[in-house]
Amino acid sequence: MSLNFQYIALGQTYESDPRSDSLDIKSISLQLDLSDLTTKNIRGIATIRLISSVPSLASIPFDLLKMTIDSVKFNGAGAVWHYNDTLLRIELNTAMQSGDSASLQIAYHGQPVKDVTGWGGFYFQGNYAYNLGVGFGANPHPYGRVWFPCLDNFTERFSMEQFITTQSGYTAVCGGVLIDTVHQNNGAITWHWKLDEPVPSYLQSVAVAPYTLWRDTFTGWQDTIPIMIAGLAGDTGKIAGSFVHLDDALHTFEKAYGPYRWPRVGYVMVPFNSGAMEHATNIAYPRTVVNGQSTYESLYVHELSHHWWGDLVTCRTAEDMWINEGWASYSEYLFYEKVYGRQRYEQEISMNHKAILQTAHIDDGGWLPLSGIGHDYTYGTTVYSKGADMIHNLRGYMGDSLFFHCIKGFLTDNAYKDISSIDLRNYLSQCSGIDLTDFFNDWIFQPGWLHFSIDSVVVHPFGSQFKADVYIRQRLNHATHYGKHIPLTLTFMNSQWQKVEKQVDMNGRCGIYHVLLPYNPPFIALNMDQKIDDAVSAQHIVLKTPGVYKLEEAMMDITLNSLQQDSVLLRVSHHWVAPDPFVSPHPGLHLSPNRYWKVDGLFSGNLDAVARIRYNGTHSHSAGYLDNELMSNSEDSLVLMYRAKAGDEWTEYPDYQINTLGSAMNKFGIMDISPLRKGEYTLAIWDHNRSDSVLVDQAADCIDLNTALP
Repeated sequence: MSLNFQYIALGQTYESDPRSDSLDIKSISLQLDLSDLTTKNIRGIATIRLISSVPSLASIPFDLLKMTIDSVKFNGAGAVWHYNDTLLRIELNTAMQSGDSASLQIAYHGQPVKDVTGWGGFYFQGNYAYNLGVGFGANPHPYGRVWFPCLDNFTERFSMEQFITTQSGYTAVCGGVLIDTVHQNNGAITWHWKLDEPVPSYLQSVAVAPYTLWRDTFTGWQDTIPIMIAGLAGDTGKIAGSFVHLDDALHTFEKAYGPYRWPRVGYVMVPFNSGAMEHATNIAYPRTVVNGQSTYESLYVHELSHHWWGDLVTCRTAEDMWINEGWASYSEYLFYEKVYGRQRYEQEISMNHKAILQTAHIDDGGWLPLSGIGHDYTYGTTVYSKGADMIHNLRGYMGDSLFFHCIKGFLTDNAYKDISSIDLRNYLSQCSGIDLTDFFNDWIFQPGWLHFSIDSVVVHPFGSQFKADVYIRQRLNHATHYGKHIPLTLTFMNSQWQKVEKQVDMNGRCGIYHVLLPYNPPFIALNMDQKIDDAVSAQHIVLKTPGVYKLEEAMMDITLNSLQQDSVLLRVSHHWVAPDPFVSPHPGLHLSPNRYWKVDGLFSGNLDAVARIRYNGTHSHSAGYLDNELMSNSEDSLVLMYRAKAGDEWTEYPDYQINTLGSAMNKFGIMDISPLRKGEYTLAIWDHNRSDSVLVDQAADCIDLNTALP
C-alpha cells in the first residue's frame, strides 16, 4: 500500500509460482500443539504427500517463515536440508522422476508472526489463537507459511487434515469436518479435522478458544448442508439475529452461481476488528459485528460468496485479485437484489459507482486497471469496488440469461482450479456467443473510465412519425483508448411519460443513431436503465410534492418549492470529465477540468426549486478531491457557468448564490441555484495568473451506429 503502481498491456498475464510446475502437493497432515497459548508458540509436524511433475527433481523448496526446524524426513529417512528463516530446501539423495510420489515429514516449532501491516498472519489474543490466511503487506500475499510448511501461492491446491491439541475447555475449529475428538490422559484434547476439497495454503485455517458451536442446516440444490458457527458462550445467543439472512444468501448464490460444493458452511468468531477472511468452510469473522442485528450482514455475505469466487475458483496471480474480491463484492449486491429487491440493488450499485469515481484513484495512488494490479494495491479500492462495478457492466453486456448461465458453467468447469482474466474472457465469449474481447480491453485491462453523453439531437417529421438523429460522444477519464461495441440504452419519452428504449452499439469518439418514433420526444436519456456504468453518476426522481430531495450520486440537492403540474420527472447527471471548452476565448476565466452537471426531465420552463451543489478542493476523503485542480486557494473568484445545450457558449448563470461557509480560503462551500433550468452547469474560476485554456475543437467524424431504421 505504497504510492507506486504498474499496469500491464492488454491481455498480458503474470506467471504463477514455477515451483508448482515441478511438484504437486496432494495432501498435508498437520499435527499442531496449541495447548499453551501463553507462550505464543506452536509446535508442529507436517506430513506432506507430493508427486513430482518433472524428471530428475533433486530438491524440494518449501515456504516456512521464521520457525526452528527440528527434523526433516523423506520417505521415513533423515534428509539433508537448508533453511534461511524463509525457504526450507530439502535435498534428495535420489532424484524423483515424473509421476513419482513421496512422503515428507517436517517437524518444527516457534512463534508465528503477523504481517507488518497488522492484517494477516497468526494471532494470540487472550484465550484465542487463530490465523488469517493472507498478509496485506506480505510478498507474496498468501500467508500459510507462518504456521505450516507449504508452497505459498494461489495455485498449489491440496487437501488437509489437522490434529490440533488444546488444553481442556478449549475447542479447535478448522476447515472441513470434525472426524474425531480424543481426550488425552493429561487433560488435553486432540481435535481431528479434515478438508478433502483441495484449496491453496491461504485458505487453510485453525482457530482455538473456549468455543461453543451454534448449529443449523441449509437445504441446498444437491444436499442438506450443515451450518456451524463457533463463538464464545456469551456470543452465541446473538448469532441467529446477525445471520438471519444466511439462508437467503445461500439460495441467492446457488441460483446465480450453482450448487454449494463444500461439506459445511462455517464461521468462527475471532477478536479481530479489521475485516474477515474466507478460509474454506471456516471463515474467520470478527466477533464484534455479531451483535444480534443484521447491521453487518454484507460482511458475512461477502465472505460466503468466496466459496464460489476465491475458494472454488481462485485467481492465478495476485494481479488478478478482482476475480476473488471483485466478484465477492458484487455478490453483496446480488444478495441485496434477492432479499430487498431490484431498487436496492441499483441504489447500492450507484452509491458504489459514485464513490469509485471520486476517490478510488486517491486510495490506490492512480487510475489502475483491474487486471495487472500492482502488489501494493492487491487489496485496494479498485480491486473490490471497481471490480464489482465492472461485473455489473459485464451483466449489462451479456444480459441476465446468458450472464448467469455462463457464470454457472464457468464455475462448474473450473471448480478447484486457478484462473486468469483471459480464461474468464475466453470462456464467457465461447459460452455466450458474444465476443467479449472489447469488454475486457475497455473495462478490465485498461485504467480509467470511458464516458458517454448525448451531444445533440435532431428531430424531423417523417410521414406520420418522427425521425430522431441522436449524436453520442465518447470521452476518456484517464483511460488510454476509446471503447468499442458498448451496449448503451437510449430512452425516449413523450409528455405522457410513455417511453421507447433502444440499445445502441457504440463505437469510437462520435456516433449517430437514427430512430423512428411515434412522437417528438421532449426527453431523451442515455443509460437511464443503469445497465452500464461509465464516468457519469446520475439519478432520476419523480417530484410530486414540495420538499427536499437529496441526489447524492448526482451530487445535487433539490428543494422543491411548488409544482405547476401534477408531477415532474427530473434527471440530474454528474459527469466526471471536463466540460466542452469555451467557443470563443475568455481571458482569465477557467472552466473545471474535472466535472459538469446536466439537468433534464419532463417539465417545461423553469423549476420552482433551489438546487444546491457543493464545491470542494480539499483532501477530505468523504467530500473532497472534486475541485482540487480548479481552485488554488481563494474561492472568491468562483463562478457558476451554464449553457442550455451542447454547442452553445458557456455564460455565467444569472441566478445563483455562493456561500463560502465561513471562509473564502477553506476551499469548500455551496452554490444555490434558483430557479433551476434544463441545461448544463459547471464551475469556473477567474485567475489571470494561470495560462488561458486552449480552445479545442471537440468535433469528430461521427459514424452511423445503425445502417437502417428499425
